[in-house]
Amino acid sequence: MILIGFSNQNKVIDINFHDTYFVISQFYLYVIVSIGFALIGLIYYLLEKIGFKFFVVLILVHFILFIIPFFNNIIIGGPKDDVYYTNTSYPDDSILFANIFFILIGLIIFLINILIGYKRRTSR
Repeated sequence: MILIGFSNQNKVIDINFHDTYFVISQFYLYVIVSIGFALIGLIYYLLEKIGFKFFVVLILVHFILFIIPFFNNIIIGGPKDDVYYTNTSYPDDSILFANIFFILIGLIIFLINILIGYKRRTSR
């Protein structure tokens, strides 16, 4: 993920929230996501060492839903450097919200998998 961020260092994501603009460099977005992947992997590893029994299918679904936005960003090309929009409707907004939706569904599946793993651990 971080290597992908190096190739897109000059690109930024503009998020217009009410009357505030958030401008995030894509490099920092990939760094944050890489740290998130590492933390989630560490949580899975530590909980498995404790004795949680996870469903492998849910782990794969969680991983796929969490990685789709970044492949989506690579395939579509991410935000554009030289495009100036005169209206408030950005074509990238629907892609951004779809990516956020995939990540949120992936995190919900992550939490469900942890709860199921805890339930399977305590039912021994």
